[in-house]
Amino acid sequence: LYFIVSVSNHFLEKTEGKNDAISLKQRAEVRFLRALAYYYLMDNFGNVPFTEIVTIATAPPQIKRADLFNWLKRELKAIENEMYEPRQAPYYRVDKAANWLLQARLYLNAEVYTGTAKWDSAAIYAKKVIDSGYQLAPTYRHLFMGDNAGTLDGSSVNSAPQEIIFPLAADGIKTQSWGLSLFLICSTYTS
Repeated sequence: LYFIVSVSNHFLEKTEGKNDAISLKQRAEVRFLRALAYYYLMDNFGNVPFTEIVTIATAPPQIKRADLFNWLKRELKAIENEMYEPRQAPYYRVDKAANWLLQARLYLNAEVYTGTAKWDSAAIYAKKVIDSGYQLAPTYRHLFMGDNAGTLDGSSVNSAPQEIIFPLAADGIKTQSWGLSLFLICSTYTS
């Protein structure tokens, strides 16, 4: 997770000041990925080291869980308008629905992070995701195929793209790996 934070901080540092449409979208996506990494760090470990810059001179200071929650709220709201509309991003790229989904999860557990429940905010963002145009794939097994791009890359079979909000790239040809959904499936078995 900290590798994602470091690479994201580096990209943001190198693209600072770029304000063309492509750069703004890319920067928003990278800020989302960094926020996602910090969300998982906060959720799993509580008070964690936090930095928005690349440095090797000093270790990043630890941030309180409630303060990181507030930073995540601000960060996700700040990038929302720069992100693609739902289902309009190139496949394997994040859009506003991914942002809303992360905000819904953030608010769903707000009581754990801050001591104050935010069920109403969780419901608002969950509704945005539900209304965003994504829908359940009619064939569940399509979600675990070697090609999750479906008709977006010429397949006439897979319906997964209509459900997967933030996919890991898997086309069965260029991106073959044991680290995609197969890992999730196999990791539940014991030897």
